[in-house]
Amino acid sequence: ISVLQGSKARQRKERRIRSTMFAAAAASVLISGLILYSLAWEATLFLAKVDFATLWDIGWFPRRNIFDLRTIVAATLIVTVIAMLVAAPLGLAAAVYLSEYANPRARKVLKPILEILAGVPSVVLGYFALRFIAPEVVSRFFSSAKPANLAAAGIGVGLLTIPLIA
Repeated sequence: ISVLQGSKARQRKERRIRSTMFAAAAASVLISGLILYSLAWEATLFLAKVDFATLWDIGWFPRRNIFDLRTIVAATLIVTVIAMLVAAPLGLAAAVYLSEYANPRARKVLKPILEILAGVPSVVLGYFALRFIAPEVVSRFFSSAKPANLAAAGIGVGLLTIPLIA
């Protein structure tokens, strides 16, 4: 059995590597726990500040301490529907084209492009939606600010979702 254990130097090296990996895993768990604690603490402070009767009020006006849940839910559903209207046809078309119609050379070029789109951080795409999609694309169809903001957010989320569907 001692033959299978290897040399003492190898055992020490493996122990150091095991200890390093355990420390990295423990740090990850600790940081995740601290993030959860921070979120719970801030949520507690928020809930202590907000009157629950105003959560079903007239709209979302944080500067006046009016936080309406209906506004958040409705806006989320609108953005989700717009995102699916953008992502479902484009994602399915990309998937069908890549799997059924594209020749190997086109597939070799287009598949990495689609994977790069999946790797774009959501903050970058949000900034792109704010600075390009909202003023250049959506404002041509809507004169009011609220539909333009929801449409820009929906298009941005739709662009994020295309690689997942494809």
